[in-house]
Amino acid sequence: MGKLSVFYAPTNANGLVVSKLERLRGFDKFKFIKLPENQAERIAFLQKIPCEERAAFIWGDGNSHHESYYFTMSKNMQFKINIDDHDDGFPHILLHLVPEQDNGLWLARQSWAMEVGECCLVREVLWNNHMKATFEQGKDTMTEVNTDGRLDRAAKFALEYPNRSGALTVDSDGLICFPCLGKWTTTTGVSPSRLIATIEAISAKLIRLDIGGLVERIVDFALVDVDLAKSPTLDESRAFAMAASGGKVPGYVITEARLNYVGSYAVFAYAGLLESFAKP
Repeated sequence: MGKLSVFYAPTNANGLVVSKLERLRGFDKFKFIKLPENQAERIAFLQKIPCEERAAFIWGDGNSHHESYYFTMSKNMQFKINIDDHDDGFPHILLHLVPEQDNGLWLARQSWAMEVGECCLVREVLWNNHMKATFEQGKDTMTEVNTDGRLDRAAKFALEYPNRSGALTVDSDGLICFPCLGKWTTTTGVSPSRLIATIEAISAKLIRLDIGGLVERIVDFALVDVDLAKSPTLDESRAFAMAASGGKVPGYVITEARLNYVGSYAVFAYAGLLESFAKP
């Protein structure tokens, strides 16, 4: 059995994460492949990956989530599940509250939801309509926001398929206090270990896994032991995400030890997601 290909967008953060993943025990079963810097070239590359190839993809921050669309539009794919902290305008989800300053985006998502099934088709695939675009291609789709009960529902959805015919996309803003762009970091997500268990349960049904959401520029950090059931605090994750740009969380200064913990939390979360997908 050959190595499982893991394609990744060449962000600063992804480069650091991949350099640490490659050193983990057992990760020689993966082949990490750096994609082009130019997004148009990257999207073209993703569409040329043989549809029968089982593979994973690490995209950048939440603004590039729609690259998942091009990675998962295999003719062999019958369904796609989106694990996310927001519905991206797709209707298979209960509406939930978002911060007041995000109301403009939320109204846009509600309007996308109302347009599904009507004459308005996606003309340009973006981070806030990629699941709608997938639906329009005739695929069964489900978006689940970050709660344990909804992870169970997503697993049940996947297990109804008789063969390996699906895709799973994970936006890490659905994980508790993951270092995403500040507006999307949440304290109400699921633990990485809970999501890892879900992926392991449905891996036999999946052709493709893609993950992303990590802020694209980060400072380097030492890899330390992490308990994925013990997330960083919201201030710690935001401070980590802002450190590379010199930004600071008002009233909070992160220590080097906690900086290392947050970075390692991201690495081991991605590691667990990849390993659970790679199971036969």
